[in-house]
Amino acid sequence: MSSPEVQMAALLPPELPVLPLLSTVVFPQGVSTLQIGFEKNIKLFRQTGEGGLVVLAGTAVENFEEITGRDISKIGVAARVLRLSEPVSGSLEITLEGLARVNLVEIVQEEPFLAARVSVVFESDGTASQLQMLVEKVLDRAGRLLELDRRYPAEYLHIFNLNAKNPSRLADVAATILHIGIKRKLMVLETVSVRERLERLLKFVEEEIERLEAQAEVAKRVDVNLEKAQKESYLREQLREIKRQLGEEDPQEKEALRLRKTIQKSRLPKNVQSQLLFEVDRLRMLSTASAEYGATRAYIDWVLFLPWAETCEEPGTIEDVERELAARFYALQKQKEKLLEYLAVHRLKKKAKAEVLCFAGPPGTGRTSFGEALAKGLGREFVRVSLGGVEQVSEIVGERRQSLGAQPGKIIQSLSEAGVCNPVVLLEDIDKLGPAPGGRGDIARALLEVLDGVANRHFTDRYLGIPFDLSKVLFLTTADAPENISELLAETIDLVEFPGYVEEEKIEIARNFLVPRKLTEHGLSGTEMVITAAALEKIVRNYTSEAGLGGLEKQIEIICHKCARRRLAGENHWEITEANVEQFLGPPLFLPDVAEATPEVGVATGLAWTASGGDIMLIEALKMRGSGQVISTGSLGEVMKESIQAAHSYVRSKADMLGIDFDEFTNHDIHIHFPSGAVPKDGPSAGITVSLVIASVLANQPIKNDVAMTGEVSLRGKVLPVGGIKEKVSAAHRVGIKTVVMPKQNQKDLEEVPASVRRGMQFEFVEKVDEVFSVAFTNFKPKPQKKLEDLLKKELRKVKKAARQKRNGKKTRRRMAAKKRAVAARSFVRFC
Repeated sequence: MSSPEVQMAALLPPELPVLPLLSTVVFPQGVSTLQIGFEKNIKLFRQTGEGGLVVLAGTAVENFEEITGRDISKIGVAARVLRLSEPVSGSLEITLEGLARVNLVEIVQEEPFLAARVSVVFESDGTASQLQMLVEKVLDRAGRLLELDRRYPAEYLHIFNLNAKNPSRLADVAATILHIGIKRKLMVLETVSVRERLERLLKFVEEEIERLEAQAEVAKRVDVNLEKAQKESYLREQLREIKRQLGEEDPQEKEALRLRKTIQKSRLPKNVQSQLLFEVDRLRMLSTASAEYGATRAYIDWVLFLPWAETCEEPGTIEDVERELAARFYALQKQKEKLLEYLAVHRLKKKAKAEVLCFAGPPGTGRTSFGEALAKGLGREFVRVSLGGVEQVSEIVGERRQSLGAQPGKIIQSLSEAGVCNPVVLLEDIDKLGPAPGGRGDIARALLEVLDGVANRHFTDRYLGIPFDLSKVLFLTTADAPENISELLAETIDLVEFPGYVEEEKIEIARNFLVPRKLTEHGLSGTEMVITAAALEKIVRNYTSEAGLGGLEKQIEIICHKCARRRLAGENHWEITEANVEQFLGPPLFLPDVAEATPEVGVATGLAWTASGGDIMLIEALKMRGSGQVISTGSLGEVMKESIQAAHSYVRSKADMLGIDFDEFTNHDIHIHFPSGAVPKDGPSAGITVSLVIASVLANQPIKNDVAMTGEVSLRGKVLPVGGIKEKVSAAHRVGIKTVVMPKQNQKDLEEVPASVRRGMQFEFVEKVDEVFSVAFTNFKPKPQKKLEDLLKKELRKVKKAARQKRNGKKTRRRMAAKKRAVAARSFVRFC
């Protein structure tokens, strides 16, 4: 135990700030100047100041921001700050003098900088003879090292000799001067025993001598007449080695080393690690100015930071998902049940090959929010991927690395965005995949590989070239028009229909969900702005035309904008009513159809399903003299035109029952018109309505104005089921119609219609068109069919009459011919 160490132990404070060192080692009684740029270390020296004491400790962590108390060496050096200056704003230049080795007993502070409780290390000496022998060996081998390496000045040997009487000091000075690497210097510093320190130093010196002798031997064997390229490579290798010895490695080499360490510490699969290490070795040989260097580095980053094994825990249960859906959605009970059943199958048998759910329906009906609610309930990450307009297979499975600007496909990019390998991924608009050069099926086939529960376990993105397991991903899809989905994908997905909301549902959702949310988003409260139910009803009817809620939400947002502005002007309460809603939203954007006021001949109210929900459709018919043609106008599709022909044929077959003369069909044309001619119309559901207006104009029977109807008609007069009952009934209720005629087979669909809509309405379920006549005509009494004998007699009279007319025509033609011959004969006689 030396007296300087005892003095230092008496003067040293129990706790000192700690400065981690990365690229240098300071020994006791050594002086070193350092540049400080890291914010935490700058705070340390601003607080310590000149003359203050700090502890210098080595660390293997290369990033200052990641260094903690566990990452620094347990033995360091207490040092005094000799000089402190700030040559450049944001950095410090400090000069430190090492005082003595200290032991870092405990880290007592992490922020704003490291601090530790320390104690002085008392060195243990060996016997004098042992130390003297080791000192002589160190001086001898150090002299040999100076001879082999011309970088060292000759004065270094003199310095070693001056410290020969102090073995501890000799070991520290030699370790400071010689280029033996940072790690070796740290090992010397951390060795407390002087004898062991000298032995370790001697070992390192011997290793350097062997390396230099081998290098000299190799140099002798190499032909000095190297070509220019070989010479440059040789010199570059020498330069790299020199920088390594000086602790000044090439940035490219340092970056490659950092990447290699990161890869080795990561939890990547072995095949991925091997691929990345190979790419890092390639990176070292490339010029940083080359395009291939940038492409290789980008590839390494993509592969390295993909969530190969990172998963998010799934704390949520099916009950949590059910509560989340109930809190965020009004109605949609069937859709909720379907989602929960699908989730239950996955929970019971995670490896089950189940179909992928496809939320089908118009925009704004809550399809995307359903996916978000599922992810939130399960505690998973949620990512949306839009596939609308995708025209290249590479957008799904990535581009090959050889292509300029190549990158992974949308699927891998979505996983990188999520940061875990088991997110909920919503693939939007799978019905809008664009045409691929090889056909649309190519894109669908690529997407099938993603969605298939077996194939996606080894999904290989072309850019990565490494299989990635997608089986942990919960895929969901959406589509606006399910009939446009590729046949390849249709077999893989399970459709969940999201019908449009009816008026009552929109009002309820707006009152309980949309309005409170928009008030919160705009800094308003429910006491400041009130929207009445009547105002919401008017907004739905006159300012929106959609099946979803997007337009309604936009109109509420406009009202909130105006109220926010008025609030800044000093107002603090607004009540939006049916009377003043136009002050906020302007004139109505849409004028809804209304039912007829009185019964009319040839005008019937049909019910139609549109992309914006249900609507009434007035169908008009007109009889005029002609040749028995049926004219149809109103931008009609082929299916609707065929439905008109079938309806006309059936009415013609029932002419006697309707009291229509058969001559009406041959002597008159019928013009059937569907208003709103600019809007394309198609489908068979107007069959009974068309039959009714044709019978009305031919039989001159008025049609009740408070009856609406829908249903397809067969050639035999059967009324067949149709779709969109919920929307159609709601449209009739909206315009005040009290009676709705529909196919009997659609009776079960009334369960989907809200009770508030069904209340006060009468429903007539029919199986034959004849029943529609009885319900819809104001005063209809079916007439009995004429007997077959009477019909035959009538037809016989017509045949006889036609025969007489034919015979009379022949006699007339013979008289006219004889008269012409007589005239011709007289003319000939006069001429002669």
